[in-house]
Amino acid sequence: MTYTLRDFREDDAEVLSALALAAIRVVGMHGYTSAQVDAWASRHGGADMYRDRAAKGHAIFVAVDERDQPVAYALLEPDGHLAR
Repeated sequence: MTYTLRDFREDDAEVLSALALAAIRVVGMHGYTSAQVDAWASRHGGADMYRDRAAKGHAIFVAVDERDQPVAYALLEPDGHLAR
């Protein structure tokens, strides 16, 4: 499978939110208790967080598959901090 990087689009927000929650729940269980994972997931900002960050100048790079479906992402804050 071939992947491509592109800039975030508003319609990516829901998928990126689902990807983040899946990572929290699946990967988190390898190093945290269920209660800790639940607390982490409950603080996730949802789809609006991505739209808000993009509007504030954060760079969101989205890896997409051959059908242009997001499969991963990176969020770079304006100060250069790689947040996700």
